[in-house]
Amino acid sequence: MKDLLPENKNAAILDVGCGGGKCLAWLATKGYVNLRGVDLSPEQVAVAKQAVSNVIIGDGIEFLTDRKNEFDLIIALDVIEHLTKEEVFELLYRCHEALRPGGRLIMQTPNAAAPMGPSIQFGDFTHEVGLTPSCLENLVRVVGFTDYRARECGPAPVAIPAVLRLVLWRLIRCIFLLYDLIEVGGSRHPIYTRVFLAMAVRK
Repeated sequence: MKDLLPENKNAAILDVGCGGGKCLAWLATKGYVNLRGVDLSPEQVAVAKQAVSNVIIGDGIEFLTDRKNEFDLIIALDVIEHLTKEEVFELLYRCHEALRPGGRLIMQTPNAAAPMGPSIQFGDFTHEVGLTPSCLENLVRVVGFTDYRARECGPAPVAIPAVLRLVLWRLIRCIFLLYDLIEVGGSRHPIYTRVFLAMAVRK
């Protein structure tokens, strides 16, 4: 998601459900200095504080309540699938309010449209909802976001075995594309990885 990050290294960035702080630590290595995190787990927050000091224990929705125009980027990786339908709407609405105009929301979640998506969605008993890229687009637009983009989270070519995996994945992906084309005439969001990354912008 490097190309989705703000150019300004002083941009206010919040990681909702930051866990042990891996994403925050990665952002710090990229030169971002105005980083905050919130997570429900005291144990995870303790770990995250080793990378970024400004991390607190708390519920993401409650933390965002009454915070208006405060952040340039909000990240929520592997969070929304753990919420009820009502909580998903509440989180998206609070994120929209907390972002400054032009600010971005980046999310990652299991892909209910993927051929192997159920193995992720139903592989964790704490998952409450399943989302497709198109379904998530509808939700974010309802609360006022624009410029929605979704992308696959496939193999990253960081080593020779991974390059081979990427080549094979692209071949398999062509089969899925053809299947969609034959059955329903194609897909608005042809995304077939088990999880997907999505980004939306506040006007």
